Amino acid sequence: AEVGNQSRGRCWLVGSGPGALEHLTLGAAALIQQAEVLIYDDLGTQAAVEAFASAKAELVYVGKRGLQKSFKQSQIDALLVEWCL
Repeated sequence: AEVGNQSRGRCWLVGSGPGALEHLTLGAAALIQQAEVLIYDDLGTQAAVEAFASAKAELVYVGKRGLQKSFKQSQIDALLVEWCL
């Protein structure tokens, strides 16, 4: 979409859930394959990123594993706004 002189992309939130990779929907897998940027955490399955992300995609890992370094939710929110607008 065009906004003024600035081109805007699309942002999709895709949940892979804590389950096995084969439970990911085909639609979710397609969106992961098409993504230019993937902001992902440990709450979903790492296997989905490894299996479907394009080699050209920028991968931004934000953590979310207990007792390990993670981004604060406010930082994750800021990243989503930065990349989605």
